Amino acid sequence: AKDGVISDWHFQHYSRFAFSGLGAAFVEATGVSPEGRIGHGCTGIWSDSHVEGLSKIAKIFNEYNCLSGIQLAHAGRKASYLRPWDGASPITENDKVEPAWQTIGPSAIPINNSSPVPKEMTLEDIYKVREDFKRAAQRADKAGLSIFSIIFKFNFAITSNAPVLPAEITTSASFFFTLSIESHILVSLPFLAASSGVSLSLIHISEPTRLLSISYA
Repeated sequence: AKDGVISDWHFQHYSRFAFSGLGAAFVEATGVSPEGRIGHGCTGIWSDSHVEGLSKIAKIFNEYNCLSGIQLAHAGRKASYLRPWDGASPITENDKVEPAWQTIGPSAIPINNSSPVPKEMTLEDIYKVREDFKRAAQRADKAGLSIFSIIFKFNFAITSNAPVLPAEITTSASFFFTLSIESHILVSLPFLAASSGVSLSLIHISEPTRLLSISYA
């Protein structure tokens, strides 16, 4: 994708799932913000300009009685990576065409020695991530998608704030767990489908990683 926008390639790619007779299929890992993408090539849903392309996919799915879903994601400290066919490694500062960006996480600890050092999230960062997910859900609804999945993948923004990695938990990270996960993000999931006016038929929690094993329907 370019700037997160669905292209003809995506339309052809996802249309085949509808043609094959599946009951449901998802547009994968779609960034709720530019900095929430894994890399520059990921699809996005942080702008109203993304709705048109996603609505085309939803339309073809509906025509073939295939429920249309989307994975809403924020890659957290696992962001700013090259495309798989370019090595799937962190983007370096030397790449001027598609530059790296500042990643965020519960502490300034990278995934490994070759990964970028994330910025430790402030309370304002947490509020922004929550708002980004809310706006993304509204755009998914506007695009006509029937299901959205919140990606709880290991090292992504939401799960990285949970104390599943004791060695990486700082005082502030423990604080962020209480505020961002229990108080601000998880309890906001039903809010996405209610107070935001979103009428999606299902909210699915993907890859709960010891946090959740439930879906809000």
